[in-house]
Amino acid sequence: MIRPSVSLCIALILLPLNCSAAEIGSTEGFEPYLARRDGKWGYLQHAWGVPQKEWKTAIPFEYEWASTFNGLSSATVRKNGKYGLVDRQWRLIVPAEYDYAFPFQHGMAIVYRGGKYGAVDETGKLVIPLEYDDIRPFRDMGTATAAKGDKCGVLNRRGEAVVPFEHSFSLTNGMGICGGYVPKVGWKYVDHLGRPFARTTFKTIDYHSDGVTGVLREDGRWELIDWATGEALLPGDYKQLAY
Repeated sequence: MIRPSVSLCIALILLPLNCSAAEIGSTEGFEPYLARRDGKWGYLQHAWGVPQKEWKTAIPFEYEWASTFNGLSSATVRKNGKYGLVDRQWRLIVPAEYDYAFPFQHGMAIVYRGGKYGAVDETGKLVIPLEYDDIRPFRDMGTATAAKGDKCGVLNRRGEAVVPFEHSFSLTNGMGICGGYVPKVGWKYVDHLGRPFARTTFKTIDYHSDGVTGVLREDGRWELIDWATGEALLPGDYKQLAY
């Protein structure tokens, strides 16, 4: 969920390289090993579960600072005071030209420069321009909450507004539900493609899976509905539901 704070919306979400990958045959299971040498940071070749008698350089020791991969597909590096991203194939995929670059999540990396946020795709192309006051990590259905001024919305990986920037709050989750809240009007919900729910007469949504959505009605009772038809699959006489 994302909501404004003074002038910024803050999200609360329901949170040339020397070597090639061919030298070790495959990068599957490969976790670049962060190290520091002669005052610079770089990465060593390292594959989990493979005995290593020697450690070769995977990513050159040329960075002022670098992060661990921590299981992600990319890591943040700093050079000449600017940030970019390297990947597990030992490539600099996002040039070090930003004030900060966040590792890729679900095919997109959020970047920050000049007080504004944008996002790049896995080719390093800036797909979402640097014009937002906040963008939170992309979810597995390819959507992210964002803020522009005191208005919030939801973006997809093409930079299109799935939920328009006209809301006080916005949300997206890992199961394709997106929504925005307008004071004195209430929540409006759509799926990750921007398609509205068949039924909107409920207070809030708890989860969604396989076309079934748990909703909290205005009377405080829970029920399960079919997302496409709005039909109640379980009657609204439950105080709580868990999936």
